[in-house]
Amino acid sequence: MKRVVILLLLILLFISGCQNENNVSVLRQTPINGDLLNKMYYENEYSAFFYSNMTDCLIKNNINEYSLSWLITLSDLLCFQLSEEVDKAMMNAHNESMPEKLNVGSNKKLIELLNSLKVNRYKNRSIENLEKVEFIKILMGYYDNELGLFKVDDDNTEMIQTTNIILQIFDLLEEIPNEVLGKTVDSHKVMLSDEDFFDMEETNIKKNLVDSGIIILDSLIILDKYSPDNLNVFIVEKKEWILYWQQAANEILLNNNINPIMLNHMLNSLYKVSSYIELEYRINEEYYTRISVTNLKELFFTDLQAFYKSILVYENFGFELAEEIEKLIALNMNYWIYEDQPHLNIKELYFGIKIAEEIGFKFNADKILFALRNYYDTENLETLYYLMLINEEFNMMDSKKEFFAMKSKRFFDDNQIWADVLLSDMYYISEILLKADYEDDNLPHQIKELLMDIKITAIESDKELYIYVKLARIYDLNIDKEKLATKIDEFFLEGKSFFHDSRYKKVNLFSTYRMIYLKSMYSLKIDQKELSSIHSFIESLATNYGGYFMTSTYGNNYFKNFSTNFSFESCYYGYEIVDLIRNM
Repeated sequence: MKRVVILLLLILLFISGCQNENNVSVLRQTPINGDLLNKMYYENEYSAFFYSNMTDCLIKNNINEYSLSWLITLSDLLCFQLSEEVDKAMMNAHNESMPEKLNVGSNKKLIELLNSLKVNRYKNRSIENLEKVEFIKILMGYYDNELGLFKVDDDNTEMIQTTNIILQIFDLLEEIPNEVLGKTVDSHKVMLSDEDFFDMEETNIKKNLVDSGIIILDSLIILDKYSPDNLNVFIVEKKEWILYWQQAANEILLNNNINPIMLNHMLNSLYKVSSYIELEYRINEEYYTRISVTNLKELFFTDLQAFYKSILVYENFGFELAEEIEKLIALNMNYWIYEDQPHLNIKELYFGIKIAEEIGFKFNADKILFALRNYYDTENLETLYYLMLINEEFNMMDSKKEFFAMKSKRFFDDNQIWADVLLSDMYYISEILLKADYEDDNLPHQIKELLMDIKITAIESDKELYIYVKLARIYDLNIDKEKLATKIDEFFLEGKSFFHDSRYKKVNLFSTYRMIYLKSMYSLKIDQKELSSIHSFIESLATNYGGYFMTSTYGNNYFKNFSTNFSFESCYYGYEIVDLIRNM
């Protein structure tokens, strides 16, 4: 009988162990999705990096319709194909629906609709007739029959601009209602002789070439495509006005007080109306130096519309576009796919590298190292620490040891009040110096003296406890295991997991990792009930796309958690927790 009982106990223990191992294995099988990581990796001709600042946009596939509409326009101008990634993102986009966009209410909203339609037309190559009817019907709701203009505001200049934007939309739809053709053409003919919109005073350049005059002519050009009458003759009547502003614009070309983005807009607008009536227009070639390759590169990563209008100046006025710029566009167009743009964060880059290595994702280490070149002058110790870890990961520390040592040593040499230094900064300094092969007795004695004054029982947060213990090991200080175990347990919420401090008691992945790590380091007991609740908590953090959230998901919008509750760091430490538990 006794043998049977013992056998049953052994079987139960075996099953329990298997269940525990299976539990851990399930967690281990949630690496970050390879397709998602591919989107979270940016590479161009020179640089590369992992980023996590816009994961929610990547997952929801919220594309940047403003930038992509200008990228499409740019591709038409320079005759290049959009990348496969751009095409794919546009085809699978989940942005605001068209009915929501049609609730305009402002010129800004109308421009958003115009950009969206450009993208939609590119995706589908045409716009369905039923959609056209719906768009036109809704937009005609903004038409003032008496004025012959569209309006969302009673201001005259606003109405001129609103009318032009809606005419651009109609042109994109390849249809303008007959009532618009009649009354709108008439209203524009009247405005041609109105000095409120057209004059030849150089001080009124913005009014004439940005706000109203040039826009009225542009609207007539659009209307002329659909009108049975020849509207070209009415634009020809403004020849003297056009010639005046050609000369005025040329005189201010090299004036550094004029915003070059606005100037490019004016030059292109003048070129368009001039060429429409076959009027020659040339500009001072010295202006070429103001929109040099360097300026174009900067503009590309700032605003694609401004970049496009600079390129259009090149095309319109016969400047030769450097192959370097065409290459820049080809290699970097993916930068503008989504609503947010990739942002390099050194700490997140390190964890991105670790995760990529974990799943065998290929990346270019040399380009990543090149991307770091502007970060070495940092005064932030955390950034310096993760820069060091990246260099160590790529076996570059031998050539960088002296730099990292001197950089961190300068911090404690310059620091006069060590009591005010954060424990985390003390840890970064110590770790950097150790990895730079500084001897233990050369480590800053001030840190050891401060550590000796700290009592474990007085520590208020899990992070502070974690760093204190790691520093104590560096400086060969004894840790009372019993007090440590008691302190760790103070940060455990029954039936859940570990939290940061006693004020909020919000359990999270980072606190869980830190406390499990300390228990593992000192072989402290962790009972099955505690282990089970930690399992459940970590499993609840696993995302549908692999990896882990930092803490329990919140709000009704699951995807929003990827904006503030998800990082490469949380993914990495999720994996580490599973490994720690498996080996305990």
